Amino acid sequence: PSKNEAEIVNIIRDWLKSINIDVSVEWVTESGKIDLYLKNRRIIIEVKKPDRLVNGPEHKGTGGNASESPLQQVEKYIKAERQRERLYLEDENIEDWPWIGIVTNSRKWWMWEWPPAGKGDIRTPRDAWQGTTLTPTNIGMLRSILHNHKVGKDWAPDDPTSLFIGHKETLQELYTKERGKPSLETMKELWLRQLRASGNAPTKDEDINELFIIHTLLITIAANITASIISKEKLNLGFATWINDTSWLKGVQDTIEQYDWQQGTSDILRALYMGMVDKKHRKIYGEYYTPDWLAELLCEKILDDTWIEACIKDHFKGKHAGILDPACGSGTFLFHAARRIVNSKPVQNSRMTPQEITEMLVQLINGIDIHPVAIEMARTNLLRSLPTSPTNGLRIWQGDSFQTDRKDAEQTGLFDEKDTLLIYSREKKRIRLPKSFLSRDAIVNDIQKLTETANTGKPFPVGLDNTLNKEDQIMLRDTHTEITNVCRDEGNSIWTWYILNKAGPYILANEKVSRIIANPPWVRLSNIQDVTRKNEIIEAAKSNNLWVGGKNATGFDIASLFVVKCRSLYLNKRGKSGWILPQAAIKGGN
Repeated sequence: PSKNEAEIVNIIRDWLKSINIDVSVEWVTESGKIDLYLKNRRIIIEVKKPDRLVNGPEHKGTGGNASESPLQQVEKYIKAERQRERLYLEDENIEDWPWIGIVTNSRKWWMWEWPPAGKGDIRTPRDAWQGTTLTPTNIGMLRSILHNHKVGKDWAPDDPTSLFIGHKETLQELYTKERGKPSLETMKELWLRQLRASGNAPTKDEDINELFIIHTLLITIAANITASIISKEKLNLGFATWINDTSWLKGVQDTIEQYDWQQGTSDILRALYMGMVDKKHRKIYGEYYTPDWLAELLCEKILDDTWIEACIKDHFKGKHAGILDPACGSGTFLFHAARRIVNSKPVQNSRMTPQEITEMLVQLINGIDIHPVAIEMARTNLLRSLPTSPTNGLRIWQGDSFQTDRKDAEQTGLFDEKDTLLIYSREKKRIRLPKSFLSRDAIVNDIQKLTETANTGKPFPVGLDNTLNKEDQIMLRDTHTEITNVCRDEGNSIWTWYILNKAGPYILANEKVSRIIANPPWVRLSNIQDVTRKNEIIEAAKSNNLWVGGKNATGFDIASLFVVKCRSLYLNKRGKSGWILPQAAIKGGN
């Protein structure tokens, strides 16, 4: 017996966990927080203090607010979760198990059933559990109801790190066997080149090898989770393609297939990344991850209903002025932005189909990150938040949001030639893409067609140069020939991934967005190791009137530069942005 509601919640939670039932406390819905949510069981438990249930669960004024009863409160939560499930599951995949809503003060229990989403709304009381006092005799019956009422696979754990520790150890052994082979070394060099662009790549062989193995594992996990969500999705491992041990890959796939990765309301890949990557490696990149509650709050503030309603209207006119996170990391903001839009009143009232909502989200949501592993995890996280499988590719890119133009023939070039993006191969061959080609709505799919036909030695895709002028048509066909040569001479397993990522930031700068939400890297100038990158930051700070110099120079935080530079590059004139910054960036005298 207890008069404290939180204490009762904890007692019931501990009992549920002791009988191996996965339960979340204060599960967030659009209609409020559920006290206890039994994941993949369609069971909601609302806990009340004993004095709130003296007159039963249908007495108004004892629920979540002064006008509702506990039963109405539970029914509200059931409605919200049924609606969410309906969006994320096709009708044929909605298992014919009812929803169960429970009100209890721990001693007395009331229970009702609702049909699954799309099967009606009639509430039915469980006659055996209408104010029933829990006893040693009937607690086994309650346990049986809760334990056996299971729908589908277990949800992926909030922190899945422990699932993959054994795979990590085996991968270290595989790397030792494969190390030194040309294909692996090429992929490792391209991977390292991408890290160097941030100014903080590892320099010691021991650190390089350790991080490459972990990043390979994380890429493999992210790609396989994507494939588990979209069954027709081609497995794209990027720089992790060096793995040729099919039994190891099968082991990772089998682990992933045991769980439902699309359910849940948090960025579980962030927890995986933080669990796998040593803190010393995360700190040098300024990777301070955003709590889910804070990401939700910022999305709610910046992605207001008026803006969402305008996005819906524009979508059906073929226009998209979307959202960007220029330092997207594992995709926390992208995930919560999608969920915010899906659950918003304008979308709920629009009568759009799940497929229409998905296609709108794919066109609206954009991400950039300089970290090659982060963007693959961000893509997977965004896919987890979409109601259905998209037909167009996701607009999440690996690249430098500052769009720094390095003259060392190793990085992407700006549009130095007239309306042309330059990308250099490992052997410094020039790959040229006209801006008119990069401005298309289906650019992700078009770049895939261009590079994948080159990868396999096939002719230039028919119709790919439609809508381009004569000069750009010639350039695009010459580019196809050049990529074919690069694939033949330098290996063909990574160029689709590499070119697509390099083109992304420039596509976004050309289009502009109307919302930016970000937690940029919190990195002081003194912590940037690469001299070239440090000088780039100083010059960019000076040109944007942010440089204070003097004794404050080494303490300059690049987060402040992110705000100014990214607003300038990507945000349209009527746009709005929200940022999470450290005090140093705000009070740095800039």
